[in-house]
Amino acid sequence: MPGVSPKQEDTYLCTAVKLDKNRYIRAFNPQHQSGHAHHIILTACKEPGSATEKVWNCGEMLTKSEGAAGDKTYKQAPQCASDTRIIYAYAMDAPALQLPDGVTFGVGPGFDLPWLVVQVHYKKASDFVKNPSLKDNSGVKMTYQTTPSPKLGGVHISLTDGVIPAHSVTHMETSCSYDGQTTLHPFAFRTHTHSHGRVVSGYRVRDGHWSLIGSANPQMPQMFYPVNGSGVIRPGDMLAAKCVMENTGDKDVSIGATQKDEMCNFYMMYWIRADDVGKDGSRMCYTSGELWDLAPSSVMAASATVPGTERVFREMNREMDRMDRMMKQMLLNGERAASGIDMPGFEDEANEFYADQPEDFIEF
Repeated sequence: MPGVSPKQEDTYLCTAVKLDKNRYIRAFNPQHQSGHAHHIILTACKEPGSATEKVWNCGEMLTKSEGAAGDKTYKQAPQCASDTRIIYAYAMDAPALQLPDGVTFGVGPGFDLPWLVVQVHYKKASDFVKNPSLKDNSGVKMTYQTTPSPKLGGVHISLTDGVIPAHSVTHMETSCSYDGQTTLHPFAFRTHTHSHGRVVSGYRVRDGHWSLIGSANPQMPQMFYPVNGSGVIRPGDMLAAKCVMENTGDKDVSIGATQKDEMCNFYMMYWIRADDVGKDGSRMCYTSGELWDLAPSSVMAASATVPGTERVFREMNREMDRMDRMMKQMLLNGERAASGIDMPGFEDEANEFYADQPEDFIEF
């Protein structure tokens, strides 16, 4: 950032640099002043969000958050005007990232991505308000080479919409079919939530088998961690992610851009063969946050990673098991009653079960 001074909390600012030739990025080193940058996202773009402003307000999601618009002294525009590619993200004091040998992120005019745009989220602005002369230069330093590499990196992000009800533990989940035409080789993952996130996990689903890509506590440094194992993503595989959220407050919390809102994001960093550039399909999976319907119980029963919440999950899983046993017994009793076997009390049992369910309980 070229010495910015945001005066409103939850301001998202962007600045851009144009590349005159191709660069192959090998490492990312976040640069930030303590307490200023909540997160930093680096994207490669065909066109930047603003062609005229050196710095602009790129808080697009803020329109979802009532009363929040960031610092209006900066002109409003998206991060990128076209073809947005996330290539790096930082939050929570994450360290520098060195890519594996032979892997780089290709950017520049030859990739039809001549612009690099950095977005910084300024969660708080009180320091800048108290000291008008204070300036921030947060950003990302990159190590690059000018010679092509045999493997090119990419980032796939899974994220959800949704609401976390007051006094609840909520699973926010998303899943999409991988629609690319080449094999993805995951090598790192990153999670991101705000204060309500307890654990975020990502999976590859193939032929009904769920394989963990990575899982982390989002309250720890939100760095890119090595993936779990060496599995690959093939065309037709499903990519799924889950965020376990705990809301102990008295108000519902929605997905949004401000510190009062939440986010549920799972980033998967991968490489493809350089010859397959452009064949890695869509790089984003976004759903409303509904529950998975095909996940086995071993996947659904995610464990907590914050001390004190293990009990919540044990109780929740015991209740789920109890409900499952009750439903199976009721189905069996119903089949017997339908076949003419006398089942005294079956109707009362069914009525009692449905009376205990919330109003939005759906019968399938």
